[in-house]
Amino acid sequence: HDTAAKDDMESPYQRTKFRSLNPLTNTWTVGATAGTQLYFGDHNSNADLSDRLSFHTSVFVGYWINENIGVRANVQGFKVKGATQNGSYSTGQLINAADKVYAQSFRYYATHADFLFNLTPYITENSDVSYRIIPYAGIGAAFNAISPKRNSLSGSLGLLGEYEVSDRVSILADIRGTFVSDKFDGEAGGRKGEGPLSISIGAS
Repeated sequence: HDTAAKDDMESPYQRTKFRSLNPLTNTWTVGATAGTQLYFGDHNSNADLSDRLSFHTSVFVGYWINENIGVRANVQGFKVKGATQNGSYSTGQLINAADKVYAQSFRYYATHADFLFNLTPYITENSDVSYRIIPYAGIGAAFNAISPKRNSLSGSLGLLGEYEVSDRVSILADIRGTFVSDKFDGEAGGRKGEGPLSISIGAS
């Protein structure tokens, strides 16, 4: 009876053992991802979806405070492709003659402090799993790298999937939405904000 009571008191994490969450050997993590992103701006719906997809990359350094809570410093960005009606960051390519909308392209980067929560112990009691499901939220700033340069406070929400291939290496899949001010792309369309949705894979 005492053994059963002790088992009942074990945390979900104790029942689900993750090699890479050993607090003695792997509290820090470093990684990078690359993929594609889609920017949601004021006139971007005028452009074909294929013309709006652009390269996205990120690098990060993270620290797990305990088995459930982690933090990381993240830098992401590269290039945004969309559409403009006022000529901001225009490529000169006309894509909608009736509304005088031109293709748009600019480079940006964003820095975030992300707060991560390891959800896996609460959705499975299987001790043999080699994956994590990690939702996260972040706050930081975004910077347009092309003149005229524009800066914005930014927030983000995302879901990180991690699969362990060894004690030291994991494969990552990351979906992130980043929220910036309405004028970040050079146009004020009366929205509360805009920003990119990215999907990327990588390793840590």
